[in-house]
Amino acid sequence: MPTPMRKRGWIAGGTDVEQEEAAVLSFFGVRSVKERPRFLYAAHRTNAGSELNPVQEAWICRVRQLAERLPAAAPWTPQQAETVRERLRALRHDAADIRQAPGILADAGIRLVIVEAFPGSRIDGVCLWLSDTQPVIGLTLRYDRLDHFWFYLAHELEHVVRGHGKDAPMLDCEPEV
Repeated sequence: MPTPMRKRGWIAGGTDVEQEEAAVLSFFGVRSVKERPRFLYAAHRTNAGSELNPVQEAWICRVRQLAERLPAAAPWTPQQAETVRERLRALRHDAADIRQAPGILADAGIRLVIVEAFPGSRIDGVCLWLSDTQPVIGLTLRYDRLDHFWFYLAHELEHVVRGHGKDAPMLDCEPEV
């Protein structure tokens, strides 16, 4: 039976268990199934706990993989924060303007990646770092609503501005309603 990651094309299908395991290990960047992926992040989710679960780790790994392929116009500096906030705020009045958000972020050195969440993963967004000057914002769009897009984009942008997730993982959890 194909794994959810194989169904989405994130890993190649293997003809046997060893090939499947090798593909999964490669995807996560680990050497054994007992090893956890290592990356720095600030993530937002609605389930409690002190660590990400494997499904959430897979989602963040995919965000990172896609972000590594995206260009950014310049390195990020915190001095750009207010300009980015103002430019994004101006887009909130017309839904069609949302398509400008990735370019505004890229101009400031921030990569925006949207990856569909796995059912039940309960993760909304992540801020992670490819380097000290290369932040990434990943969003799931778990709730298909503009207000959620703008809320979680602003939330993750604040993590970027404050440098959260650069030195140690950070996990925001909110209670389910």
